[in-house]
Amino acid sequence: MNFVTNAIKFTSAGGVNITCTLLKAEQSNECTLEISVKDTGRGMASNEIEKLFNRFSQTTRHISDEYGGSGLGLYISKAVVDLMSGTITVISEPGKGSEFNVTFPVTLASTQPSPDVIPQKTHVKVQSSRTRKGDRLRVLIAEDNKINQKVLLRMLSKSDCDCTAVSDGLQAIEEFRNSGSYDLIFMDVIMPNMDGYECTRVIRQIENERGSGGAFIVGLSGNGRKEYSDLAMDAGMDDFYIKPISAVQIDDLVKSFELEILN
Repeated sequence: MNFVTNAIKFTSAGGVNITCTLLKAEQSNECTLEISVKDTGRGMASNEIEKLFNRFSQTTRHISDEYGGSGLGLYISKAVVDLMSGTITVISEPGKGSEFNVTFPVTLASTQPSPDVIPQKTHVKVQSSRTRKGDRLRVLIAEDNKINQKVLLRMLSKSDCDCTAVSDGLQAIEEFRNSGSYDLIFMDVIMPNMDGYECTRVIRQIENERGSGGAFIVGLSGNGRKEYSDLAMDAGMDDFYIKPISAVQIDDLVKSFELEILN
């Protein structure tokens, strides 16, 4: 990113061209990734290139005065590339622009899913006992991140759901206890005050005390490891999704409830 922002900053006419090439070894998943950033900017002389990656260094005093900067960006970029066992080469000529080429080794991921990572689902089946005919779908969102709350509310608004959002497990329990039953609950598994696992256990206990049908609880987590999914199921959740949950997944859940109602 530093190479790209520099290229844009120092190019007043012409343009910046970015290419990315994967050089794959035969019969191996070990590859070399080559990223090239080429601009038509001011360019540099060979003596400027020599000190380009020094710490707190600008190629000339004029550069610092006109464009600003601390002289750390390229130093840090080189340190990162070195840690990745990569290389940086620079081709430049005053008045004709510069080209930065970064190469580093990469390993292609296996096409077979890891047994420790759960696959994302796009279709789900809900039980008819978990819906109420004649009512709007009541949805409770337990999510401590306000932005995630807004995204979920926005996606659910397209389905005309009756939605309520809370910020932690304790608030979710209070809302569930005081506001009657919910059809669908999106439960963030990691929240302050009380996490989603414990919150789900308490909700299931409340349902047992009421003798009422259970809400369909969907666990949400940014961690896709299977152990998180197992914890969610053990706590009493019905399904588990890896964040960010998509609009397609939301729509599929809502339509599943609607189909059960019609049937």
